[in-house]
Amino acid sequence: MLGSMPFIFPSLVTIKTLTGTRDAAGQTIPSPANLISHVGLACRLSPLRANEMPGTVMVVSNALYLTLAGYYPLITTAMQAVVGSLAYNIRAVEHDGTHSITRLVVERVTT
Repeated sequence: MLGSMPFIFPSLVTIKTLTGTRDAAGQTIPSPANLISHVGLACRLSPLRANEMPGTVMVVSNALYLTLAGYYPLITTAMQAVVGSLAYNIRAVEHDGTHSITRLVVERVTT
């Protein structure tokens, strides 16, 4: 039901596993593959917020929250999330107590 609310979850995400093959030199070449049943999931990207404490060192992060409409227990931090043409490494996975929302902490993949 939550996924049918495009104003709350306006984007679509595909979760990818990071498998790899070895080249002639023995180096692993990452080869992302779609995680079965995790393609085109309704989602929303939003800024990661932190409360600033007086007298503390501020750490700047390019991390974002990626909230998914649904419970997806197979997602791990060894995977990537792709929204549109942008890939994000998954840094943390959280679920709500009712198993209706999955929230990921993600960082943009840069090459």
